Amino acid sequence: MKRLIILLFTACLAISFSSCADRQPTEGSTPPVIESEESYDTVQEPEPQPEPQPESEPEPFPGKIAIITTMPTGDFCYYSAMPIIEKYGSSKVLHRTLPLLYSSDAEEIINIVAELGADIDVKAIVVNPAVMGANLAFEKLRELRKDIYVVYCAPDISYGETQQQAVDRTMQTADLVISSDENNIASSNVRQAQKLGAETFVHYSVQDYWWDSTKLRRRELVKQTCNDLSINFIDVKVPESILGNASAFTEFFRNDIYDRVNKCGKNTAFFCSYSGLDSVFILSAVGAGAIYSQSGYPSYFYGIVEAFYEIEVGLLKHFKTDSIGYVMGKPYLSYSEFLMSKAKPLLAREDMLGRLSAWPVEERFMYTIAAAEYAVKWINGEVPKEGVDVDVLKQLMEDFAGVEVYLTPYTDEYPYTENGTGETYDNFLMMTMDYITFE
Repeated sequence: MKRLIILLFTACLAISFSSCADRQPTEGSTPPVIESEESYDTVQEPEPQPEPQPESEPEPFPGKIAIITTMPTGDFCYYSAMPIIEKYGSSKVLHRTLPLLYSSDAEEIINIVAELGADIDVKAIVVNPAVMGANLAFEKLRELRKDIYVVYCAPDISYGETQQQAVDRTMQTADLVISSDENNIASSNVRQAQKLGAETFVHYSVQDYWWDSTKLRRRELVKQTCNDLSINFIDVKVPESILGNASAFTEFFRNDIYDRVNKCGKNTAFFCSYSGLDSVFILSAVGAGAIYSQSGYPSYFYGIVEAFYEIEVGLLKHFKTDSIGYVMGKPYLSYSEFLMSKAKPLLAREDMLGRLSAWPVEERFMYTIAAAEYAVKWINGEVPKEGVDVDVLKQLMEDFAGVEVYLTPYTDEYPYTENGTGETYDNFLMMTMDYITFE
């Protein structure tokens, strides 16, 4: 009996193994899925997520702005547009140049403004300098478009009509006008000379400029400020015979400056309304050990740089360029400190430290940059649509210059009118700034 049970068990096992063998997967087949009553947690691989795309930079302002300057061969204003183009890109900032003979080519100026005005994306136009033909061109533009923000820099209001008529026309076509404050420049020049130790102030009057009421007014303000500060004022009339003769001009100033220092002492400051030979004045003052608080054109580049040729060469090498105009458009700290470091040993050699000063930047460069940045804020709604936020404009200028800037509204008594009423133009701002001293 026991033997029979073993045989039956063995037979059952054989049948079982045979059945299992029949169910084995063949090569290339898919194994069966065995379901179990028990539940198991399985780890599933996460589905791949798309990589985050970098966010595109927001547009700095809607539309475009345009800058109109002189040509590179005509004036350094051309280069003042470059920092703005570099910052926002040539697709956002259009740059056009006035004809070389802009004083006699009003039709071309009209065409330039009309072309820009026809571009509906142009939201603001900055003109530097605002030459005589600008008023007429923008009068025609205003007939079609009143939505463009217009800024005039260094407007020409000296010819063809009375000054008051020119100012009135300017304010009808421009939303903002920026110019240098000749009145305050004259008096601040004398105050700066006193800070440098001046006891005598010599003012050279070039007769060829006497028809200019602005320069006549400036001479009177220099004289008045000297009297107020108890500084000896000496007015020297430059002989007409030497005008136009560069060598005679140079010889006259060198001899006269040395003679007056011998007579009045080294605490004598010199100024000439003729800015064509600033380097001659500065080198003569330095050679005589005198005081030079401000050149005829108060920026570095119409005096200090031209006077010290090695400084100009050093600046060009420093900025890797062959254009001094390009250098003038660089931010204040980058070239001002460099210039100071190069001028200091030269002036120390002549015992002239603390006796020479200038404005820290070329103001027309500052006008373009500050005006363009203000126009961007206007487009973006960050400043009022009507009027001018003077504090914002002042800060933009100070950011570029690195010194305090002063803005004064124009009145019709400025700089000289016989029948002024004292009316103030809040959108017409006159600028002056603090000096830096080479010490």
